[in-house]
Amino acid sequence: RAWLQFLGHSATQVIGHRREDFMPLRDAALHNRSDQAVLLSGEPVTLEEVVHIGGLHGKVELLTRKFALRDTEGQIYGIGAVATDITELKARHSQARLSESVFLMASEAIIVTDPDARIERVNPAFTAQSGFSAQAVTGHLASVIKSPVQDSQVYEEMWKALLRVGRWAGELMNRAADGRDYAVWNSISAIRNDQGKVLHYMAIQTDLSALQAAQTEVQRLALYDSLTELKKYDMVIID
Repeated sequence: RAWLQFLGHSATQVIGHRREDFMPLRDAALHNRSDQAVLLSGEPVTLEEVVHIGGLHGKVELLTRKFALRDTEGQIYGIGAVATDITELKARHSQARLSESVFLMASEAIIVTDPDARIERVNPAFTAQSGFSAQAVTGHLASVIKSPVQDSQVYEEMWKALLRVGRWAGELMNRAADGRDYAVWNSISAIRNDQGKVLHYMAIQTDLSALQAAQTEVQRLALYDSLTELKKYDMVIID
């Protein structure tokens, strides 16, 4: 019955028929090929198989164990198979791979901590931004990158928001591995399980150094003459 549910057919549509009668031709050919491999070798095989349902975009993915059926004299007279539906498992693995790719390729620094703010993972962008390798910060409290010039009150407000609503965003000062201080826009979210318990915190940090440098240059151009480097309000215009 489980196999019929995979196929979406009744027993009368399947029993006594060839696979080509109730499966897409490509699927049937691949299933038949693995049958023939077992018939020729007599050895069991474990493989992944696919049955497309309702077109190429709908499919059931199976983990199948095929084995030879033998009579009392040891002669092969058929093939037996046990198939497990792994469609959802494969989808989860695909989603996990996608999430991992996003984590690794993101241009913003990403920090993942445990509920006590102890760093569990950082991505390559964090290393490029801070100069700290993953090995250097993993296992340490996230405060390891805190700049001494940062007002501690901001962190107090941050934790109040995280404990109350599970998210916070604002500007922080970090200290890089080379000792320089740099500003980041830090967006933190709590990651919870189905029961609402916090499992991790994830921080996404955008380096504001380039933006602040651009703002400083705009202010300089507004105050100083580009040719004389004198303050504009100190310059005297002679008629």
